[in-house]
Amino acid sequence: MTCSSTAGEVHRLEQDLLALEEERNKIKNNAQEWAQKRDKLNKQVRDLSEQIRNLKSLRDQQNETVKDLKRLRESTKDQAQEKIDEIRKLNSEIQSLKKKKSLKTMLILQRELDRTEWSIQTTSLSLEEEKELVGKARQLQAEINILKKLRAFQKERMDAQTKLKAIQTENRVHHQRLTETARKSQDLHKNMLRKRDELKEIKFQADETHQKFLQEMRRTEPILEKITKTRSRLRELRDELQKKDEQERRRIEEDLMKEIREKAKEKLRLGKKLTWEEFQILQKQEETTQD
Repeated sequence: MTCSSTAGEVHRLEQDLLALEEERNKIKNNAQEWAQKRDKLNKQVRDLSEQIRNLKSLRDQQNETVKDLKRLRESTKDQAQEKIDEIRKLNSEIQSLKKKKSLKTMLILQRELDRTEWSIQTTSLSLEEEKELVGKARQLQAEINILKKLRAFQKERMDAQTKLKAIQTENRVHHQRLTETARKSQDLHKNMLRKRDELKEIKFQADETHQKFLQEMRRTEPILEKITKTRSRLRELRDELQKKDEQERRRIEEDLMKEIREKAKEKLRLGKKLTWEEFQILQKQEETTQD
């Protein structure tokens, strides 16, 4: 192959290489765009996953609160039932005592008892009269005791009713809080499910985008192979051109040296004076001949 044809092939291969590199860069740019889209989607996946974890944690906390409130509600419900049973029992006791109690007031009964006891202590009585007054005192004391017991039961019932109202109020508060917390938990759960559906869709998009990226990168493989072969061939041809240029340079130098030697010999034959360069060239030729 002549230098001209070799140079022509080098030029052609350089153009081919530029075209291949341009095509490769275009595909790489397309692949990079897909990679950027994929990375953006993957970031959304990470962000959504974090949001879902947070929502799940909040939902679980609300569920634990719901469990606690249910226990409190059931506890106050049981306490309320205990108070209701206690009040019913007291009502029964009160009704029973009301049937036995005197129509007189506590004050009247106490005054009568005091007068009776005073008479027993200060009046000279026959045995029969004393026995009658002692019986009367006992009866009055029994009636007073019934009234005292009735008052005690009524006070106890009032206290129980007050406590029952407080327990029922507490129960309503627990129930209201439980309802609100359960609603919040449901809202969090629904939101979490929506996020999961969104995450599933974005993951699918990210996977598709990654496949597009891989497809583009696979398209560069045969081009890279061609680029490698073209570069290798260019190196070979450039080395070949360099060798040919070196050979041509040496040939020109040798022709020039030969011409100078011929002229120098002609000068010597004619008895003319040699230049220093001509002298050195002839001397070098003689040394080479002797060697």
